[in-house]
Amino acid sequence: MHIEIDDDLADKITVQNLFESLQVNRDMSQELMTKESLENYEAIDLADQLKIIKHLEAVLSHYLPANEYENLVGKKYPTR
Repeated sequence: MHIEIDDDLADKITVQNLFESLQVNRDMSQELMTKESLENYEAIDLADQLKIIKHLEAVLSHYLPANEYENLVGKKYPTR
C-alpha cells in the first residue's frame, strides 16, 4: 500500500511519536528513581532511559521551534 502524505503531516506524526516515546521513558525512569535501591539491571535500565530521554529531546529540538519545544518538552530549548 502506498499512501501519499505531505511533509507537514509527516513531521507532525514524527513529533507525536517522538514525544510519546519521551513520555514513556520519563515515566519509566521516574518510577525507578522513586525506589530506595535498585537492582543492577534496574540501574542499567535507568541509565539507558536517561540517555534515551536526552536523545529524544535532542531530536525533538530539530523538529520544533524554540517556543514549541519548550511548551511540549518542558525544558529550555538547547543551544547549538
